[in-house]
This record gives sequence, C-alpha cells and structure tokens, in this order.
Amino acid sequence: MRCEMSNVRRQTADGRRETQGARRKAHGFKDRVFYALRFALYHYRLPFVVCLLLAVLFILLSSVSVCLAQADDARPFTALRRETYRVASGLFRVETPIPAWDSRDSLTVAPGARLWRLRSFEAGGTAYALCVNVETLKACVVQEEDVKSVGGVNVPEALASSETSQTSHTALPGGNGVEGISEVCRLGEGGQGSGGAEETPYGRALMRHARAPMMDEGKKGLVLTVDLCPSHRAWDRDLFDALREMRSGEKPLPVAVCISGAWVRHHSADFEQLLTWHREGALEVTFVNHSDTHPVGERGDFLNNAGVDFEAEVLNAEVTLLMHGAVPSPFFRFPGLVHSTARLEALARYGLILVDADHWPGRDHLATDRVPEGILLIHGNGNERAGVAWFFEMIRRTGMKEKLRDGAGRVISLAECARAE
Repeated sequence: MRCEMSNVRRQTADGRRETQGARRKAHGFKDRVFYALRFALYHYRLPFVVCLLLAVLFILLSSVSVCLAQADDARPFTALRRETYRVASGLFRVETPIPAWDSRDSLTVAPGARLWRLRSFEAGGTAYALCVNVETLKACVVQEEDVKSVGGVNVPEALASSETSQTSHTALPGGNGVEGISEVCRLGEGGQGSGGAEETPYGRALMRHARAPMMDEGKKGLVLTVDLCPSHRAWDRDLFDALREMRSGEKPLPVAVCISGAWVRHHSADFEQLLTWHREGALEVTFVNHSDTHPVGERGDFLNNAGVDFEAEVLNAEVTLLMHGAVPSPFFRFPGLVHSTARLEALARYGLILVDADHWPGRDHLATDRVPEGILLIHGNGNERAGVAWFFEMIRRTGMKEKLRDGAGRVISLAECARAE
C-alpha cells in the first residue's frame, strides 16, 4: 500500500515538473527578458531610465523627420478634380514670395517674377493655378489666392473658361492664330498696364510658333526629345540609363519627354521611376504634352481627324501628369508630327508652344559619325527600336558622352531653345 502511494506521489511530482518545464520552455524568453529588465531597473535605475528616455526621444524625432519629409514632398495638386480643370489666362507680377511646386520639389517664387496663368483647378478644396514663368518658360503650380493677391487681370470668362463646349477649330478672339494670341497677351500685367505677355520670351515664342512649329534648324545645339506614345511593350529603359550616364559638364542632361496620358496610366511604375530620376537630379526632364490617347486614325490623320475631341486630348494629358505628380510644361508635340493650320490655331487657345523635330532617326536615315544639331526625336516606348539603336551607335562613334563631360559638346533644353530664337 505504501509503495503504491509512493509511486502515485512520484508520478504526480514528475507530472508537475514536466508541466513546469513545459511552461518554462514556452515562456522562457519572456521570463528572461522580464527578469533582465527588473534586474536592470533595480540595480541600475538611473542609467536605465535615461537610456529608455533617449530611445523614446529618438523614435519620436525619427517619426517627426519622416512626417516633415513627406509633407515637404507632398504635392497637393495630385488630388485635383477633373471637372474643375479649365483653361485660364492672365499675366501677374509677383510682389511677395509665394509657395509653388514644380515636378522636382516645392519652391518659392521670388518677388519680381512674372507668371502667365495657363489653367485653374481645384484639389482638396483649394483652388490652384498652373502657371508658366514668362522669362524662363518653366511651369509651376501655385495657389490661386496667391496669384490673385499680387493683383492680376483675368481674361473674360468667355475666353478663359472651358465649361462651354467648343469646336476644335476655335481660335482666340481678335482674329486667327497670331492675332488672337497677341490680343490675349496684351490683357495686362498685374493690372499695372505696363505691357503684356507678347513682350516676354514666352509670348514671343507662343506667337512665333502659332503657325510654324518649333524646329531648331541646327543653329543652337542639340535638343534631345524622347516620345512616350501609348504602347503595350516595355519601355526602352536602356535608353534612359544611357541618358542618365551622360552629364552636360557637372549638370544632368536636359531631356524633353513628350508623353501621352495613356502611357502614364498604363506604365505608372515606369513613370514614377522617370519622375524619381528627375527629382534626384539624374536627369533634367521637361514634361511635354503629347496628347492624351495619341489617336492615329484610319488614314493616319492623327489629331487632324474631325472626330477627335481636341480639347479633351490636350487637357486630359495635363490632368494625368498632374495627378501623377508632374507639372506639364508649356510645350506640345502633335502625334506623328501631323497638324493642320486649323489645329495649330486651335492649339493657340491653350497657350502651348508647338514642338516638331529636325531629325527622326527611327524613320529617316541619319548618319552616325557626327552629332546632329537641332531637335532630335527618339521613341522610348519600345515601338521603335531602330531609333534607339541609332542613338547608341552615334554616341559610340562620336564619343558624345566624353565630349559632353569635357564641355566640348552642347545639349540644350526646349526652354533654352525657345528663348534663344
């Protein structure tokens, strides 16, 4: 009897030990951490508390810095409402510093700058304006109240608003083409009556190319333009990698990317990469409107087709760029480089400078033993590999990369080209 009771006690004790061992095994790590904290707090109370406070402070400062970085990089206009996006105009002189955004970062427009308002829109309950600096031809987004605060004169609603449906052949009042543009450019400078936009580099370029698109004709240097038309193929990333490796002296290479809204929507990750390169200073990108859907048409008449909603093609491409964080420039390239006189006059209403090309190596024969001068067109959307291959061969044979690095070559931006004419 006693033996049986001893066996029972022994088994019970063994079971308790097994249970306690299992619990220790299951909670051993927690127990050790808790014991270590209790030991440190008891024996090293002051140093422990100081270290704990420093750790908490470090976490808080890190969180604040991240929030500030995100706030600084935020582009509030990406939440714009399409139905509020309208054609606008008016020349304004900045009298006090105002905040603005371009495709790279936030900035401050200095006093004395003159801005021509191209569009107005709303985003997040705030009114914004897409403007172009009439001296530098660089675009930026500002808050509408800041533009108004410097005392501007608006074009009458019949001119500025796009609420009313208009035909694709509509030109600005005051005549067709150049005359219409000149009339609007003279509407005033901040209400001060001291001239108008026609006296500025932007106004002169706008009027000059109302009927004749911008072509460099080999007088000023090389202007690199890359077209991103809608495509289901992968883009030519190796082309952009090569451009990133080419520096104009110490500066990033200026490249005008003529981009369609459809390409941005279907290749959003690639577009974000392109925008990142621009923001990091690997490339100096000018974002050029290349229409929204890039219609080709059964007869290859592109935007000349009477069935095309020309205003939607122009404005929707800009909206897409803005919603993806890029600020569209005041330049426009027609798909296929096809445009009628009527379409040129219609484009004038939107305040955009038309850009063509002097050289299209993917379509025309072009020697590879010399660096061409003028506006060069290369497709980087995967649809025209011949042009990309020509470019690689040209820079290899001419040593263009080395010449640019040493200052012996010259690549200029679209804005510089337009200002120099």
